[in-house]
Amino acid sequence: MNHLEVICEKFIKPKADVMDKSLEALKHGFNLLVAEGFGALRVPKELGGKGSTDEEYFNFNETLQSYSNAVGFLLRQQQTASRLIANTSNQELKEFLAKVVAGETSVGVSVSHLRELERPKLIGRKVSDAVLLTGKVPWASGYRIFDFLVVGFFVPETEEEGLALIPFTQSSSLAIGTPIQTIALSSLQNVNLNYDNHKVNSTQLLEMNPLGTFASASTIAAIQFVNLSALARALTRELKGTEPPAFEKLYHEYTSTRSAFLKTVSNQGVHSCYATMNRIVADLLILARYQSGTQGVKVPSLIERYAREHMLFSVITLNEDLKRKCLRELRIET
Repeated sequence: MNHLEVICEKFIKPKADVMDKSLEALKHGFNLLVAEGFGALRVPKELGGKGSTDEEYFNFNETLQSYSNAVGFLLRQQQTASRLIANTSNQELKEFLAKVVAGETSVGVSVSHLRELERPKLIGRKVSDAVLLTGKVPWASGYRIFDFLVVGFFVPETEEEGLALIPFTQSSSLAIGTPIQTIALSSLQNVNLNYDNHKVNSTQLLEMNPLGTFASASTIAAIQFVNLSALARALTRELKGTEPPAFEKLYHEYTSTRSAFLKTVSNQGVHSCYATMNRIVADLLILARYQSGTQGVKVPSLIERYAREHMLFSVITLNEDLKRKCLRELRIET
């Protein structure tokens, strides 16, 4: 086993179910991984990070999330934020990044709403050397865990979108809602954010880009694929000792779909891989229930947790095209 797997087996696996529900347990797991040097994998080496390749980063996330999707998802948030800050030309934010790399502070992201160009959630208005943010963002993860957030916003008057670093704390111009209850990973402290002329100074700006830059560069299916792949890896690990007749076929499908995803460069290819992996996890869960269940109605809490996470990852933010692909893979006609 590599260093990450040793840590996961010794510290993450025994507490994974608790970390799914407890904020304090999740924070402990997150801080442990940061202290072990896993908090800045996507930051270039010249800025103090690991400079991981895309495949190395995928392997890390899949391994960690196969033990705990909660702590793995949280750490991915910081990895994404750190990568965005590393790419900025704002020198003051580079100094902030050094503190993140050192584990002295933490940072998450609130940018997925930038994909919704037709329904902008957060609007920025330029004034002097600042931007005033107004709007409601329905989802941001890591409240009371992350100290800061990298947030995305639109500036319609100049047809731009931007990224800024803000404190993840309530203020007179930023109201933070109560944590949203979800079917799984409730410890992530997902909240909505209400901005009311929230001031962002120029020193807090990462970048400004033409409208649609983020949406064209990022597909939600690619981000969510690793969640499903991690579940498949976890389930194959649980089933390997029993090896029912159908296991070998599903294991081969998992490894081949995973390989195809790492090679694909098109959104259509990513969507196909996502739909296939979604179906593989569904089939593995059926096998796991039959192998582990007793009296036909009881299953171990571990399998139950995987099933809840699959329900979350298989429906979140699906567009119509992706939904059709998933239903077709599941052999459900639409």
